[in-house]
Amino acid sequence: MKRTVASFLAAVMTAGMIAGCGGNGAGTGSTTASAGDGTQTADKEKSTAEDKTVYPAGTITIYGTGQPQYLQEYYDAWLADHKDIAPDVKIEIVQTEGHAQSREKITMTALAGADDDLPDATYLDPVNIMDLSQAGILKDETDFLKSYMDKMVEGAANDATLNGKIYGLPESVRPNVLFYNKDIFEKYGVDPAMMETFDGYVEAGRLLKEKSNGEVYLSYISPSSKTWRYWGRRGLMPQANGRIWDDNGSIVIGEDEGTKLALGTLDTLYSEGLLLKSEIMEPALYDEINGQKVATFYIGAFWDEFMRKNCQSTAGQWRVMSSPVFDGVARQGLPYHPISVS
Repeated sequence: MKRTVASFLAAVMTAGMIAGCGGNGAGTGSTTASAGDGTQTADKEKSTAEDKTVYPAGTITIYGTGQPQYLQEYYDAWLADHKDIAPDVKIEIVQTEGHAQSREKITMTALAGADDDLPDATYLDPVNIMDLSQAGILKDETDFLKSYMDKMVEGAANDATLNGKIYGLPESVRPNVLFYNKDIFEKYGVDPAMMETFDGYVEAGRLLKEKSNGEVYLSYISPSSKTWRYWGRRGLMPQANGRIWDDNGSIVIGEDEGTKLALGTLDTLYSEGLLLKSEIMEPALYDEINGQKVATFYIGAFWDEFMRKNCQSTAGQWRVMSSPVFDGVARQGLPYHPISVS
């Protein structure tokens, strides 16, 4: 089965990316990549009536993390709209605990020689993409994807491009934005407009803490590694133009000025008690948001998945604005790209 689905999956992802970049909706990690030994080819049948490619029956397996049920909804809708070319194709999302677990499962399966048990694709972050590509487990999709690069947001495939080879695409491209609860700001007389800069964002948190007697937090901070994922890699680091490596691949995170700016801001928010300590995507945080104890939610990556479906008590209270900017950097709303590789 692995030999029959790789090109179909790549076509689905590419179609979604081009549509998303054409203005049909905001598209935001992880990248989707093809997992396999690089020998996958498409087994296509031509429709004599319309000269369309009709893909054979089968199930495509994708490793996903976070809340993959939303990925399943997307793929199921796509298949429902394309029964003319994929009438008997199904897509199955297998949930993993995280990108590292996906990498470990794929590596162990490949080492065991059980190629038929490998997923057809997996959602990964750049570090795990690097590990699997160096091991020769990910499929090089450069020839298929390079003709589409000029139709996508600039840099969309950067996180999945290594040594000039493209191993996957972002499943979406999401701008960084700031959601804020207008009722909270009105109640305590704090003007949301001051959050146009990160200095103003920090000051808004101080005012809310003071005027609410410590009852309201500016935002949240996770006690786990998800703080790096959402505040660091996806949020403050891109906004501040922070770098982990320089152009030569040397680690510069300790001395990079952008990184100091990004992580220094997070340290200020944390050390001044402006962030509620609570794990993201867990009931405890939903309860605090519903209780109007959390005033903002930075990065618009999880609006539908996270807040709209879990925070109904505050429905209608939330507004959105461009993400704050760091003075002198001017990287407002820089897109974040979750990646999928095959």
